Amino acid sequence: MSAEACGKAKELSQKILDKNLPSVEDMRDKLAACQDDSCKQSVWQEYRQASDKTIETLKQMALNGELSREELAFINHDLAKELAFGGRLDNDKVGRSEYMSWLGNGSGPLSGFFNAEFREKELVNQGFSPEDAAKKVREDQRNMMLMEAAVGILGANSKGIKNTYSSIKNAPLYPQGFRAIQNGTVKNTVNNKEVLDSLRAIESGKWSKVYKDGYDVSGNKISVHYFQSQSGKVFDVKVKPGWSNQK
Repeated sequence: MSAEACGKAKELSQKILDKNLPSVEDMRDKLAACQDDSCKQSVWQEYRQASDKTIETLKQMALNGELSREELAFINHDLAKELAFGGRLDNDKVGRSEYMSWLGNGSGPLSGFFNAEFREKELVNQGFSPEDAAKKVREDQRNMMLMEAAVGILGANSKGIKNTYSSIKNAPLYPQGFRAIQNGTVKNTVNNKEVLDSLRAIESGKWSKVYKDGYDVSGNKISVHYFQSQSGKVFDVKVKPGWSNQK
């Protein structure tokens, strides 16, 4: 990090710690002090709970106007990356977990929040009613997902769709150790004709776009997206940070 970025990171870290949230260093010290596996498991559970609490606190700070979109983006990407990478270099278990989570989720655990609750808040501030803001966000998300799906299908069709798998667990991008949550799976019928025609070239019949919420092996909230045929064949598996179906 540059000197300017380090100063910004220090300022934002203090703003977060002022909310009486546990630091990563606290968790590392507790883990290092453990003498047996039972203690380590307890600390890991505490770490996951602390991580969820920190994320929820950051969201609330942003919604309350205590953090700007730019500050939240810095925490979500630059600061999270720096903490995670430092832990990996130190060969620290918590740090390695953060690093793998950052790699797997791309841009951080708050990424989905920017285009959901935070976007709704911005629209309300612009004069939208809460109902109209929520409706617009849902429409924008639906259009984005359709666009992503169409681009993925069309790109694959230039060489023929080859990367299909007999089940979701056979897909290389399916996260190992994924734990689905109860009532966290939504299946939408694929109605886009161009996309559907391409999928039916692989297997005829009904295809669904699936959004499955759960936890990765480190306890982070993620959502697995993919197309699925009636027989269970899957295509275009993607892992997104946060939950797509649950608030």
